[in-house]
Amino acid sequence: MKKCGAQTIWLSELIEKSRSPAVHIRPPTSGSSEDRMLYTAYRNVQIQEISDGGFWHADEVHYESGSLETSEPVRSIGHWNKPDQVEIFQVTSGRVMMIVVPRSPVDVIYAANYAAGDSCVIPLGAFHLTYSPWTASTVFNISFEGAAPPDQKYDRHPAPEISAVLESNRIRLETPAGMSVKTDQLSPVLSSVPSDLAKFLCAARPSDLAELRAEVAALTAAGWPAR
Repeated sequence: MKKCGAQTIWLSELIEKSRSPAVHIRPPTSGSSEDRMLYTAYRNVQIQEISDGGFWHADEVHYESGSLETSEPVRSIGHWNKPDQVEIFQVTSGRVMMIVVPRSPVDVIYAANYAAGDSCVIPLGAFHLTYSPWTASTVFNISFEGAAPPDQKYDRHPAPEISAVLESNRIRLETPAGMSVKTDQLSPVLSSVPSDLAKFLCAARPSDLAELRAEVAALTAAGWPAR
């Protein structure tokens, strides 16, 4: 697979982005933080345009591991997906924790560990964030994007004030009052997706992609995941 569009994200960038309400982090424990790499993302390693003007693309993200000066584990930036955005992740090496918060109402957090081979389907419009505390990990994902301009790729609603704290190799979640936490993996069986996500987009027919969008939309409309 050809990797392209590599982008390395550092702790200093995460802290800078947290000036916006769309990104939430715990404050650093000291006045200044030693900068460190969080991850390298290879964007658009596969792209497939579709007739209605949107497109599917695949990314591969290589996470570092360990704890930051915020006491959070190494992490992604985190964001809300657009209401029509289909996104599926699969861990290809290592182990991560994924935080997923469905919309309307924002009252449940899904916080589950995913090891190599595990997949996570993001409900339409949900918030998601990846933590990599234990070992360097690689996560592959495919996503359907509408025809929105690049600067409107993500929803800019304020991020939920959720933080993971790494304590003695275990994770403790800090959450807003009134939010419940479920540890279920978000891995529904999708008839249109094979077990190897990286091979799917290369070989997928337009009908396969349409079926996948319809399946995820139907799941979300039916109230999945259960609260």
